[in-house]
Amino acid sequence: MNKVAVTGANGHIGYQLCRQLAERGYQVTAIVRNPGTRDLSALAKLNINIHEGDCLDYESLVRAFMGNQGLFHLAAVFDTTANKPEQVVAPNMKITENALRAASEAGISRVVYTSSIAAIGTVKPGAPALGNQHYNLYSPELYARSKALSEQLAWQLADKYGLNLATVLPATVLGPSHQTKTDSLKLVEQILMNKLPMAPPLHFNFVDVRDVAEAHILVYESNRQARHVAGSFSGSGRELVNWVRSYRSVKTRDKVAPMWLARLLPFTDWLNHIITGSERSISRRAIAEYVGREQRYQDQTLRTELGWQTRPREDTILATIQFLETHAKTARPQRRRESTA
Repeated sequence: MNKVAVTGANGHIGYQLCRQLAERGYQVTAIVRNPGTRDLSALAKLNINIHEGDCLDYESLVRAFMGNQGLFHLAAVFDTTANKPEQVVAPNMKITENALRAASEAGISRVVYTSSIAAIGTVKPGAPALGNQHYNLYSPELYARSKALSEQLAWQLADKYGLNLATVLPATVLGPSHQTKTDSLKLVEQILMNKLPMAPPLHFNFVDVRDVAEAHILVYESNRQARHVAGSFSGSGRELVNWVRSYRSVKTRDKVAPMWLARLLPFTDWLNHIITGSERSISRRAIAEYVGREQRYQDQTLRTELGWQTRPREDTILATIQFLETHAKTARPQRRRESTA
């Protein structure tokens, strides 16, 4: 089963996955929406096949998937500022339906589906870590809700179509990118550029993008049918600031911003959007989901069952800093409503 298709191939995880698959001898078909309008120079250097496909266009996926034996489905609409379900929940449900139905139609048997720890949720400080049985179906933050609903749908469709499915739930992804500057990378960039006066009142579970890609391949080759949380190390917003400060001199204080100030951020973000036309970056829904809560999970099966090993935290933080410094002017922001992972 060495012929595989990858949706969301030009995203942060998608590119790294295509690269590692090609290095391991897989014949990779990278599925990209509107390739004529995108910079695919990094993908083009990987000796893989680049095929046009839109995950909201079922027939285009069938054509793209034909001849492949396996599928890594990473594509999704990413927007943590959405206020209406039709902005993110509905399209992500449709994308999931199209991808799994097209996989069945194209004769693909093995599917690894990229979900997110957002699909499990967050907990209050001191509460027990969440297990794999938990789905964040009622999250106030609609992207998180869409990932939970979409993953549930994926399991239902796998049963319907007889697909051999497994899911990978990446934590907050850091590490070097080929060109995409994601929200998590932009948070580190804000610390480097002294745009955050204080540490955010957040708690993260992090993972290196290179380790996430390897996790996908391990899961694919294992033939397991289960959820797999891909998290490497945890830390608060204050700890993240100090990790960056251990390599670079920054002005962001390690004092944690008070909750009342954090809750004002959506308003100031909206005001900045009105005045400057900049994209929204935070919403009240995201504040409700993440501020004052923690990303903590029980699942360790990638390590205990599949032998997954992750890089030291220091390597991930330094690689992230070096990418942001090297590509400060060339890396493109991750666009809202972009198929990515």
